[in-house]
Amino acid sequence: MIPRRLTALLLFLPAACAGPQGPYEARGTVEIPEIDIAPMAAARVVAVRVEEGASVRAGDTLALLTQTDLTSARAAAEARVASALADLRELEAGARPEEIKRAEGEVTSAKAAAELAAGELVRARQLAAKDVVSQQALDNAVSADLAARGRLQAAEEA
Repeated sequence: MIPRRLTALLLFLPAACAGPQGPYEARGTVEIPEIDIAPMAAARVVAVRVEEGASVRAGDTLALLTQTDLTSARAAAEARVASALADLRELEAGARPEEIKRAEGEVTSAKAAAELAAGELVRARQLAAKDVVSQQALDNAVSADLAARGRLQAAEEA
């Protein structure tokens, strides 16, 4: 089926090319808008139902496609769903008693380390005030105290 614009162009083209001495001879190509088509998903072409240059309408079947990897794609999607469901069940169940006991032990250990570091910092400040220890020793005690408090906070949050 040729569009109306193209039909009108082809009918009036000879008249437009005619001049005072008669018709002009010209060679060329009349180009029609070209539309590329593509499937919605990757697939293999099984059969082509129309010839190149044929007129088609919306909804016409141009080619038959097959997807060979649908089975593996479905299996992969099902595996992702199963994994997500397992993660959900684990989150809903909460922490196991063994994990809770281990975390409590880590908190106790971190508290003891923080108390020790705080005590050493107090002593280092007293000795630094009397110029008995170096500034580096005081800096080391401050750093150790900060690190111990950070480990305690992390253990409590865990």
